[in-house]
Amino acid sequence: MATALTLTACSDPLEPVVVQLPDLEGSVQLRVEVDGERELVVEPGGALVVEAWLEGGGFAGGGDVDDGPWLPPRPIDDALAVTMTGDGELALTVWARGEPPPAIRRCSTIRPRSGSVG
Repeated sequence: MATALTLTACSDPLEPVVVQLPDLEGSVQLRVEVDGERELVVEPGGALVVEAWLEGGGFAGGGDVDDGPWLPPRPIDDALAVTMTGDGELALTVWARGEPPPAIRRCSTIRPRSGSVG
């Protein structure tokens, strides 16, 4: 069952914004005050896929985080910390998109055979 929660963010733009996602599906919508940069910490209740959008700002951090307003879906099983960038009051939406897909299993027993079968 999907749940939605709308909160008002802390007024101190120096404190990290912490979003808790206890369910596998749902969303959290916040108005956050950002003064250049501010940390976002997403805390899952277990393994899940998380996605986020920051209207009027962006996400930064290098690695697999592109500079832009969209944090693409990614599996997490522990807290995820990213940097939000922008100025002023911005609209943040974080979605829980369900369980991560299962790990890929690779078969190591396939070997080329030579000779005839018979």
